[in-house]
Amino acid sequence: MFTETLAQTFTFTRSVNAPSALVYRAFTNATALREWYADNAQVDARVEGALFLSWHIGYYVVGNFTALKPDEHVAFSWHGRGEPYATHVDVHLDKSGEGTQVTIRHSGIGEGEGWAQIAQQFRGEWESALENLQSVLETGLDLRLMRRPMLGIYPSLLDAATAERLSIPVKQGLLLDGVLDGLGAQAAGLQIHDVIVKVDGHSVTDWPSLQMVITPHKAGDVIAVEFYRGSQKQTVQMKLSGRPAPDVPATVEGLVERLTATQRTLDSELDSLLADVTETEAAYNPAPNEWNIKEVVAHLIWTERFNQMWIWGNIGGDDSIPWPDNNRAQLEPLLAVYPTMAELVAELKRAEAGTIAAVAHLPAAFMSRKSSYLRLAQAVTSSAEHSRQHFAQIKAAAQQAK
Repeated sequence: MFTETLAQTFTFTRSVNAPSALVYRAFTNATALREWYADNAQVDARVEGALFLSWHIGYYVVGNFTALKPDEHVAFSWHGRGEPYATHVDVHLDKSGEGTQVTIRHSGIGEGEGWAQIAQQFRGEWESALENLQSVLETGLDLRLMRRPMLGIYPSLLDAATAERLSIPVKQGLLLDGVLDGLGAQAAGLQIHDVIVKVDGHSVTDWPSLQMVITPHKAGDVIAVEFYRGSQKQTVQMKLSGRPAPDVPATVEGLVERLTATQRTLDSELDSLLADVTETEAAYNPAPNEWNIKEVVAHLIWTERFNQMWIWGNIGGDDSIPWPDNNRAQLEPLLAVYPTMAELVAELKRAEAGTIAAVAHLPAAFMSRKSSYLRLAQAVTSSAEHSRQHFAQIKAAAQQAK
């Protein structure tokens, strides 16, 4: 509900079926803010501590906390990009049964031509933000994501070495690690190792730039996608897909059961691939700057270890652990400590077991953060696709080595 109490103050209220402690956290924790509000957030949650919020569209806000009363009150200054001067936001939390009444007062907003459009944006953005806050805390679903159409791709950043190996004549773009069955990218004919450089006429260099282009569209829209397959540039018309509801177990026990079954299948597939591969063949590099089989397995070990760090970060309330570009510093220590294929595979299976154990020990407090759990469960249950892409790489390397 929106009411205008004074010309310069806007007030928004919404009832959320969640404890006030979780709502308070949603305004004072960087990860929580990213889950429902900003695309990026940096938070120093103390009076006079800094607050920085930014969105992929180029808008950002800087401010400082002016009041913090756990589970009851959060206040901070607000100075957004292009706004004439700083305004102020007060968030009051009132317990209502088992839920929380959230009241946001955004004050100090100017009048006149310089403020008219900004004020209108404040009205619409706070209304939609509170709707999403309610969804994230009650169901775990981020409406910004659920309402956004998708291409149906597994993207990664293109680096110079990969561009050279694939004969791609550009240095920036989204490299496809694969496509999702039945969605727009697959239907349009895109495939693994294609590099997307333009979408809907706009250059795409990374994930945020893609999101800026996609956000204004809806499922069913048809857009032009320009990409490289090797040295050949192609353009296809792609129909944007709707986003399916997440399919993840609701409990830790269910998630562990699914991961264990998936990992058992993947281990069997890998054992079959390596059954007649010799040490010499496993160390054979198919081409310059292309991994041999041992290096691929080392990469999979490192990925499991990274997943565990990311899980620990999520549990601790900070998921801002960036994935570093693949480099020799990740692989060489593993290859030195586990020099044979048998040792590498054994360590990979131990690392996989470690990831499952990390999931098995998700604490109850974390499970109450529904959006955090949903994102974590989606990430760990989708990792099989990553493994199988590298299994295909192992198979190709083994065939070339023989």
